Amino acid sequence: MKLSRLLVYIAVTAVSTYLIRVIPLVAIQKKIENRFFRSFLYYVPYAVLAAMIMPAVFYATGNLIASTIGFAIAMIFAYNKKNIVSWAKHYLIVKPLTLWMDYKILYAKYERLCSQYNNSEFNRVSYIAYSHGKKKHIWNKEWFDSAKEVDFEFTKIDIPVGYNERLKTEYGDYMVIKNVPSSHGELILSSEKSYMEE
Repeated sequence: MKLSRLLVYIAVTAVSTYLIRVIPLVAIQKKIENRFFRSFLYYVPYAVLAAMIMPAVFYATGNLIASTIGFAIAMIFAYNKKNIVSWAKHYLIVKPLTLWMDYKILYAKYERLCSQYNNSEFNRVSYIAYSHGKKKHIWNKEWFDSAKEVDFEFTKIDIPVGYNERLKTEYGDYMVIKNVPSSHGELILSSEKSYMEE
């Protein structure tokens, strides 16, 4: 291909691409009030994205049946607002492992691992998992040496004797209500209302 022709192609492509973006900005100066046109513009990105992705969805694997099944599963997850990555991880990795290894076997290994360090030479304790290594998750062992019974709602429960120090280490002044992120979802509790009330 001659260089002159190539440059013409590039110029035509550049101009057409530029005009597509500039003409609407120049021609439409006011807010678009037409409901149909606004809806049309709203769905253009979705339509373009679908046109780009859909061919690859069915032909990227080389197997139309497998691609169709995968597409159907993805649509079901999307419709139900589920995270397909989390489900795939659970059912392809976690679930097979739990089926392969009996819970009693796993629990026995867990007990043996914990018992290796259950002696008096250590004076600190922590989680065995979940945010391990953080200073606020390392506590004095003596705080858990014994328990005290306290009232809770309609019953009594046992709590560590060093509960105050334990809570302060992780939460600071835990008696002050604070608006902070939660890892337990959108659960809202009222300090003025029993959780048993509807």
